[in-house]
Amino acid sequence: MALLDALPADPSRGPARPAWERGPTLEASIIVDLFNALGRIERARVARAADHVLAWPKIYAMDTVLVPASRSLMGSAMMQASPAARRLQTACLDHLRAAVQHRTHVKGAIKSANCDLNLVTERRGSPHSLICTKNQPSYERRVKQRQDDLAYIQHLQG
Repeated sequence: MALLDALPADPSRGPARPAWERGPTLEASIIVDLFNALGRIERARVARAADHVLAWPKIYAMDTVLVPASRSLMGSAMMQASPAARRLQTACLDHLRAAVQHRTHVKGAIKSANCDLNLVTERRGSPHSLICTKNQPSYERRVKQRQDDLAYIQHLQG
């Protein structure tokens, strides 16, 4: 089908583009419209579209294109029944769960190293972000220790 063949994919398939020129920008709505249109024609074409978008993660970015598209598609009764849309949903869930594992790993490493960082998970957008903010407990402990040392020296010197 010409529509599927026209989707952005391997950059070497298209005409050469100057280095300064950006490629096409994709939005989630394009994927939603594509899946809905193909779903009305034939399920096999939706499966082919799912294969295509999942095969090119640098073009069809999970966080900005596929996760929002999957959320929209799962609101459609027709797409909820589509194996291809469910496969896209599973791929998005796997991606988001991997992000949770990475944040958890980083949190554990920071805590075990006793770093002076406050850790907060920002739950806006997808995937969520781990915000690390420098704090000063070790600095404050060293300042107090230095003050105690100076007081002790002064006491000993009489």
